[in-house]
Amino acid sequence: MIVAGLVLAIIAAGVVAWWNIKPYSSKDVAFDITSDTSANVTIQLEKKPSDTVACNLRVMNESYAVVGWETVTFDASEGSGRQTIIKDFDLRTESLGVTGGVTTCWVVD
Repeated sequence: MIVAGLVLAIIAAGVVAWWNIKPYSSKDVAFDITSDTSANVTIQLEKKPSDTVACNLRVMNESYAVVGWETVTFDASEGSGRQTIIKDFDLRTESLGVTGGVTTCWVVD
């Protein structure tokens, strides 16, 4: 009975972990404030090639107010496994920013 209970617990933990795996992951790589009205944000996205993924990017000022924002889309492509994309984007800003990066991503239906 103890062994059966342990096996069931391990299976349950595996199922919960599998359900929580996102089909993509994103992270900030770099940012560069290029002027009072623009910034460059570099992000890394890992996704399944068959998925189209959209991400929100933002630039914030020293008070953490958003001064620039854009939604970018990574189209589906051929292939299998996971693909890693590193790409930089130029964002227009309303005023001088001090930081920038990716906020959220989602799979587009």
